[in-house]
Amino acid sequence: MTLEYLVNGVPQPPEKEIPEEIFLGFGINGEDNIISKESKSYLKIRKYESGNIHYSARFHSGHLFDPWGIFEGQERASKWVKVTEEVADKYRQYLRTRNKAHYAHSNRRHLDG
Repeated sequence: MTLEYLVNGVPQPPEKEIPEEIFLGFGINGEDNIISKESKSYLKIRKYESGNIHYSARFHSGHLFDPWGIFEGQERASKWVKVTEEVADKYRQYLRTRNKAHYAHSNRRHLDG
């Protein structure tokens, strides 16, 4: 149900909801670091007032960005892609633990849709 606003008797579309963005980077010990710069993060979480949550992850060459792989240090060449909660959770586990099994699983889940 959407509410319409009237201005001089003319219905107006509702204002777009602006999400709270959380950028996650990861420290040496694998802990999550909420950081202020998008350029230094690998996972982005957008929380809306309506309760919706959207996840985005860095991708490079069609795969989740691996900060310790062959594209290390090439964050600028990566792009943000919307992913599911399951992909975001597995990718987050990989970034915390550096366990390649989590990385492979998150890539596979993204490709499977």
